[in-house]
Formats: sequence, C-alpha cells, structure tokens
Amino acid sequence: MKNLALIFALICLPPLGCRWQSARPHVVTSQAGADAAYRTLLDVLAEHKYQVLQQSGAERSVRVRAHVDEDEPSQPSFIAAAVDPAGTIQLTLTGYLVKPDGKVHARLTDEAEDLQEALERRFARGQVTTAAQASPPPGPPAQPTATLAFASSSLPRGFYQAAPPGQGEGELTCLPVHVAENTELTLRLSNGEISDVLLALDNAVGICTSECRAPNGCPALGVGDRAKVERLAERMASGQVSTQVQILAKGSAIAEIDLGRHRFIKQQLSRPGAAPAAK
Repeated sequence: MKNLALIFALICLPPLGCRWQSARPHVVTSQAGADAAYRTLLDVLAEHKYQVLQQSGAERSVRVRAHVDEDEPSQPSFIAAAVDPAGTIQLTLTGYLVKPDGKVHARLTDEAEDLQEALERRFARGQVTTAAQASPPPGPPAQPTATLAFASSSLPRGFYQAAPPGQGEGELTCLPVHVAENTELTLRLSNGEISDVLLALDNAVGICTSECRAPNGCPALGVGDRAKVERLAERMASGQVSTQVQILAKGSAIAEIDLGRHRFIKQQLSRPGAAPAAK
C-alpha cells in the first residue's frame, strides 16, 4: 500500500499534477462561541487582506474574493464562510476554479487550506477577537462586482431576432454557435457563479437566421424553472449580478449573451418595482 501511495504522490507532482481534485471539507471548530468565532473569522480575513463582497452579521456569514488569479477579472473564485451556533466555521469554494461537477482546482484548495490553518492557529492559541477588538475587513472596490467577470471576454456574442409566428411575442435569444441536441448547458454569472436556472435549446431549422454564421445553424436559448428564473431576475434587477452571462457547454464557455434581453428575463425585469438591471 505504501508503494501505491508513493506512486500516486509522484503522479500528482508538477508538471503532471492532479490539478482538479474532489472537493474537500474545510471546517474549523472552536470553543469560542458563535459570535466570537465570527469576529475572529473577520479579523483573520482582514489580516490576510481579503476583499469582502458580501457580509451578514445576523447570519454570521461572509463571502470574499479568493486571492488566486486576483489580477484576472475574468477568472474570479470565491470563498464563503459561515459560523454555526456552536462556533464551527465552514468554508465553501465557488467560482472559476470550481467545475460544475464539484471538482476544485488545486490552487484554490491550497488557498482554502491556508486560511483554514490560520484560523485553527488563532483558536489553538486562544487568540479570540473580542467585540472591542473587532475591525471589519476591507470592503469591495468602487467598481461594481456585477461587472467584473467578463471584462476581457473574447467569446462570440449572442444575437437577438423577432420570434417567428407561433413562437410567442418578443425576441428570441440566439446562440452564435451550433450546439448539438442533448448537450449539457450551464449558465455562468458575472460573479463567477454557476446558475441553477435550467437551459434548453431549440434547433429548429431557420429559427435563428439573422446573424447566424454557423454551418449547421444557430439555436434559440430557452430558460426554465419559473421560480429560479424569477430569483435570477431579482438579482440582476438589484445589481448583484450583471445581465451579461456566459453559456457553458460541458463546462467550457462557448458564448456570451445579454440575458436581460431574453424575453422571459426581460419580462421579469420590467415588472413594476424592479430596479434597473446592471449591465
């Protein structure tokens, strides 16, 4: 068994590397109590110069931009941390370096483990942050986070054309590339998250023709699960994420579209009381 372990370790050394790994649990236990653990968590994030994107004192949760690829606006990864009532801290990884199947790139895993170890050292030494000592970590930059992810995208862009008779009112949202039937599609939001909105294709001949250059035709994009579509539209309306999204086929980006022009999303955004969407 030792020989097998050694062989596996050698296989995983650079440059061969086991770059994508199954997600590991990142849990830190403490005896400090929930509030003190949360204050200590924020203090450690500040010491390590993390950029806070979302924070909730009531829920004892915080979400930061990971340092890995921090200088690449189009490749954001994130670390979310939550403290339960017992004072246990759970770290969750999302974004560019997390695949749809849940596998995580080794660089992001290493960063999470470094943060986990820093927290464990603080609690092991009894260095718990009191309410008087607590200081908030640096806030988000002036540039809205909703527009960060695709600043340098060179993907082909979707196009839009009036729906043909019998296809309802409004515009069709068309992909600029041909996609085979039954291809697994997912939606990457401007903050790097993979959306839970369901996607479907209509590959009917002649449905998207106005700007199509693909030899086998261009499909129209459909979105499904009304409740999930409504939640996504609400996030876009509030500026949490941009209407600019990427379409992924089997995990690889193939196109970028303005989902705010999709007729069903547009319908939600135009409801009374909806805020202007972030572009």
